[in-house]
Amino acid sequence: MEGRRSHSRDRDRDRHDRDRRRRRSRSRSCSRRGGYDGHRSGDHDGRRRYNDRRGSSGGSGGPRSGRSRSRSRSRSREEKHRRHRNDRNDHHSDRRRGQQQQQQQQQQRWRRFPDRFVGQTSSSRGGSSTRGGGSGGSGSGSSSGIAPVFDFTEDARRRSKVENKRKPGHFQANGVIRISESEPPRRNSSKPDRRELLYKLRKECRTSNDIMQCLKDLGQLRDIKEYSMAITAWGRRKEWGHALGLLEEMQRRGVQPNVITWNAAISACEKGAQWERALELFEEMQRRGLQPNVITWNAAISACGKGAQWERALGMLEEMQRRGLQPNVITWSAAISACEKGAQWERALEMFEEMQRRGLQPNVITWSAVISSCQQSGSLDQAIDLFLEAQSIGIYSLWLNPATIDLHDLPLSVARAAVASVLADVSLQPRNRQYFDTSISTTLTIITGRGNRSENNEAVLRPGILAMLRSEYPELDSTINRENGGRIEVMATKK
Repeated sequence: MEGRRSHSRDRDRDRHDRDRRRRRSRSRSCSRRGGYDGHRSGDHDGRRRYNDRRGSSGGSGGPRSGRSRSRSRSRSREEKHRRHRNDRNDHHSDRRRGQQQQQQQQQQRWRRFPDRFVGQTSSSRGGSSTRGGGSGGSGSGSSSGIAPVFDFTEDARRRSKVENKRKPGHFQANGVIRISESEPPRRNSSKPDRRELLYKLRKECRTSNDIMQCLKDLGQLRDIKEYSMAITAWGRRKEWGHALGLLEEMQRRGVQPNVITWNAAISACEKGAQWERALELFEEMQRRGLQPNVITWNAAISACGKGAQWERALGMLEEMQRRGLQPNVITWSAAISACEKGAQWERALEMFEEMQRRGLQPNVITWSAVISSCQQSGSLDQAIDLFLEAQSIGIYSLWLNPATIDLHDLPLSVARAAVASVLADVSLQPRNRQYFDTSISTTLTIITGRGNRSENNEAVLRPGILAMLRSEYPELDSTINRENGGRIEVMATKK
């Protein structure tokens, strides 16, 4: 019996010690957190004792003053953390905004002067946030922003930093060369560098004299890329002789032309109406082991079209498909233009329908070619129907107001079909009555232009449209405007 009592006392003592240790640990944890979380475990009595103890030690605040102070401290701590978070987010947003501006500047510089970035990776071209110095220590960039970020080697980056640091008006911050507002950047020389000359040759040279001067400033061309750009520039001016001369020169110097170079030379002969030389270059390219791409086939087919060799053009189209190449819109347009030059309007219509069955949408060149082929072959009604269909889907914009049409951007054959679609009869009633309203005006004004934008400033539309009106509509009074020679006025009254 005595043993049972002693065992019971030991068990109660152990339980009492365990409860005391548990209360002590709870007290420590809640003092560290600034409050009591006994409600989470359901210890409501301990919570009440804790609040009473905090209230008694707090003075005049009562039993809930300690709890209030704990909440106020928690709120202040949360407010501090919130302010810290906001400051950190603002800092990161400003940093990202600055990086985006640097990337945009670098992308703009890459699009304008791509040759300055030779040897860079695609990520650096696309505007990666790589830190570097200014462009060769010349202090390039706008006076109010950050200079474009370029990807240099370590030695070049170190040299650029030292050179820019010595220049007045420049200072360095965080690895980026900035230009002060006080002194704008200055060029080292008045002569443009080689990259700017190549950009001018590719984009800005519009006349033969401009190309000659640019090539003179460049001096000797160095690689395939420069030769291809020069040949392309001569091709735009239809100077096929200069283009072939550069092709022979680069071969003499041991620079082997690639597919891009051959495409530029063939296109130059095509624009110069030298279809035989274009086909010779096409065959020579294949003998050298180079496979022509879609651009090569398009240039060759267009050359056949310029020479009215519609049978060869159609044969090359079939050969292209046998080799596994899919013709695009430009290919079909070139083939239809070849049929137009060869007065094969039925074949042109068949190819036009075949192109649409294959899911290709005709562009303005395709529509102009098929309309011109029908108009020149005497199928005027078919040409009018095609023109009205193209006008309904927005290919041509003809009417400026209910009494004025503009033929500036139309070829002569398409312009004739456009005028014929308007002049349905002698009373000037168009097929689409929503356009020309005879109740408003009885005079139809046709804008043809004076030929200022034509080749050699020769007027083509005005004499062609005027001859058409006087031959096919002799009952109408068609006269040239005395104040503006680029306008033809057609009166609804009979002669």
